[in-house]
Amino acid sequence: MLSHLLQGLCPYPTVSRDGALRAGLMIGHPPSCARPHKHACSTFAAGSPGDGVWHFTCPKKWSVLVFRWGQTELVVNGIFVPEKNSSLSVDLRKEHRSNRVRWADALEWNRGVASQALALLEQAVSDKSREAVEGLHDVKTAVSLVVRNAEAILPQYPGRNSDEQIESAPDDMKSLLKSVQLLNSVLQMSSILANPESAAFGRRHPLPVYRVFHRMVRLFEQLAAKKGIEVGIRGTSYSTPRCYDSFEVIALVLIENAIKYSRSRGRVLVWVDDIDGGVRVAIESNGPLIPDEMRETVFQRGVRCESGVKHSAKGSGLGLYIAAIVARAHGFRISYRKELESQGPPGEGRNVFEFEVLEPDLGA
Repeated sequence: MLSHLLQGLCPYPTVSRDGALRAGLMIGHPPSCARPHKHACSTFAAGSPGDGVWHFTCPKKWSVLVFRWGQTELVVNGIFVPEKNSSLSVDLRKEHRSNRVRWADALEWNRGVASQALALLEQAVSDKSREAVEGLHDVKTAVSLVVRNAEAILPQYPGRNSDEQIESAPDDMKSLLKSVQLLNSVLQMSSILANPESAAFGRRHPLPVYRVFHRMVRLFEQLAAKKGIEVGIRGTSYSTPRCYDSFEVIALVLIENAIKYSRSRGRVLVWVDDIDGGVRVAIESNGPLIPDEMRETVFQRGVRCESGVKHSAKGSGLGLYIAAIVARAHGFRISYRKELESQGPPGEGRNVFEFEVLEPDLGA
């Protein structure tokens, strides 16, 4: 969406990934670009290594510029950049003169207008998201009431705690109680998206990390089974580091993502083990691997790697972003590593998301 809006602000002619051309505010496409044909220039963006402005020369000797800001890109074509296209013949230079663009002007547009426009657009999207989430206030209130009523009936079922009581309830009641718990967690995610500072609302309290992840595994068992995926939890942990209520969002995101991107008949395994001063958590799954260059950017807002999109069309690129916000509120970071497999489809292997949650200082 941001790329499309930036096209309307660009002074130079642009081309989208599907080959659609759009004239710039100051310069239009040359006749050779406007003729119906497959625009190879629309694929040059894949060769640009990261943020910045990148120059390519198309088969017709026109300059192609790729502007990239994170996952947002803009491809300019049908121009002539003398500083970057010096091998052009004298005749072609004359032909391309009307679409001449100085390299310095392109860089200045990238630093100035485009960057500011991108920031404004991102702020507008953020504001709209906040308005939409704030509109869920009545829904959140209603769900909270359902949760309290559900918790009130749990004592009639045997068990040492609420998790065991839910498991001992009749199947229809068990499904209802689990759905309510899951909905409550999802709404908490929406609150953090609208206001990241809410990840640190309230007071820290002792939290049995193993129990949080055990509960979330149980909530997702039925969904995983429908995809033919086995989900389980391992490890030994009795520590209860002090955490905010938002902590369970991390369990929700990481387990849901692992199931979503796991290969059919795969396995998702959660490890929770005590370490000195806290707890170490690792979530393993088998599926499409995240490219090395995206190990950090995958935690940014709206980022989804191409292999993940092909594997699962559903997704907004917000889950890991929200989980990273909650992790920062607790003073740790979630990391990603991959493990190649000797057997399995190309581009797939074992994905591992892990972190350590430590007991905070007494003054925290």
